[in-house]
Order: sequence, then C-alpha cells, then structure tokens
Amino acid sequence: MAKISKEYQLKVSVKDALTNVEELNKSFEAQEDLIQELEGDLRKYEKQLDKTSKRNWKGREKLNEQIKNTKDRLKEEQAGLKAVNKDRKRANDQLKKSTKNATDNSAA
Repeated sequence: MAKISKEYQLKVSVKDALTNVEELNKSFEAQEDLIQELEGDLRKYEKQLDKTSKRNWKGREKLNEQIKNTKDRLKEEQAGLKAVNKDRKRANDQLKKSTKNATDNSAA
C-alpha cells in the first residue's frame, strides 16, 4: 500500500514540475517580447532625436526623457529576464530529476 502512495506522489511531483516549467516558459517568452518592443521604441526615439533640430530644445528634451525612461525599463526587464531564465533552468533540472525518479520507481 505504501508503494502505491509513493508512486502517486511522484506522479504529482512530475506534473507539478511540468506545470512550473510551462509557466516559466510563458513568462520568459512574454518578457522577451516586451524587451523587443522596448528596443524598437528606443530605436524610434533615437531616430526622432537625430531628425529633431538642435534648436528645438523642448522637443529634444522630451525625446531625451523618453529615451532615458525606455533605457531604464529595458534594464529592468533584462534583469527580470535573467531571473526568469535562472528559475527556468532550476525548474527544468527539477523536472528531469522528478521524471528520472518516477521512471526509476516504476521500474522497481
């Protein structure tokens, strides 16, 4: 009877690990998309700044502020992406261990 309980717990553990990996993969993809969007915005603002007359102080000041804010958000998102990537690696390792343990115990 204890063996059945143990097998059931391992299956749940593998299921939980797989769900965790899938959630982290979705989060990773969402952050990658956001970073690409921010990089596109940054390029757009820099092109606008290049086209703006040097005498147009207010326009240049506004664009420089947008560039600064976009760079700050980009740094934050890149740091978040690194954290998600680390979590994803840990979750993948846990999934591999859980799967291995489940197959080892089912063979016994």
